[in-house]
Amino acid sequence: MWKVFRGKCGMHALPGDLWRMTLRSKAEFDTLGQANAELLAKRRAFEATLSRALPEGQSAKLPGYCAVCARDTDFVYDHCYAAAGGVNWRERLLCANCGLNNRQRLALHLLSQHGPANRAQIYVTEQTTQTAQALSKRYKHVVGSEYLGPKWQGGQYNAQGLRHEDVTRLSFSPDQFDWVLSFDVLEHVPDYRAALREFLRVIKGNGRLLLTVPQNLGSEKNITRAEFDDYGRLTHILPPEYHGDPVNPELGILCYYHFGWELLPDLIKAGFDDALVILSYSRKYGYIGYEQAVVMAIKSSGSAS
Repeated sequence: MWKVFRGKCGMHALPGDLWRMTLRSKAEFDTLGQANAELLAKRRAFEATLSRALPEGQSAKLPGYCAVCARDTDFVYDHCYAAAGGVNWRERLLCANCGLNNRQRLALHLLSQHGPANRAQIYVTEQTTQTAQALSKRYKHVVGSEYLGPKWQGGQYNAQGLRHEDVTRLSFSPDQFDWVLSFDVLEHVPDYRAALREFLRVIKGNGRLLLTVPQNLGSEKNITRAEFDDYGRLTHILPPEYHGDPVNPELGILCYYHFGWELLPDLIKAGFDDALVILSYSRKYGYIGYEQAVVMAIKSSGSAS
């Protein structure tokens, strides 16, 4: 089983064509990138070849193995959510069986490799998605939620059975969960640091946070796209960017941040004992399109909630 190493960053090829790096700083990322420039260039060339061969308006399949389905499958990709002529590898490569995309499959694969037992208490910051459904099938004790709006109280359910939670003010008790999972949610939270503190509060000692966000690994600092001033007025620093919202798909949801390496010290300041970026790449498992990033933070047994 793969471990989180507390020493220097690790980079290794794993059985089954799964390549992984564990990093804690941009300096480590830059150093390892320079040391592996030839390998990374070959990967980019492979991805470019696939992109060029994809006709406009069409889709294509990359054969592989889905770690979530535990079966051979095809990963479907197209030009959706991408600049002209390109492929958004992170949001595509949909498993033809379970429908999960690249980043979703990778996050669940990582979770399974760390082996939370069926008795583990898991909170995931989504409820209506295929990811939430896959988690509920695999683990017995999963609580999911959606943000339903400012008029709702934490822990309330709407007529469709959706639980409301504001990740900056969770209704859960301290030390309630072994794992908190948050996949592409944090960028939509103006005060994301408050959410990090709340995640820490509800995680048990020796528990973990696993999250994905739009991440610019070439940037030390987070990139703020929009923010509220002291009077509650919204200011767009960069052109507005909206992502899909499972609760309000017609409207979408505003993106406030693209995250840099600053997110890791933010996690430490929130009270986590360790924080790292896990990079993975695999043609077999369909984790391509630059090295896919997942963030993990660990709460020590002695951390105060």
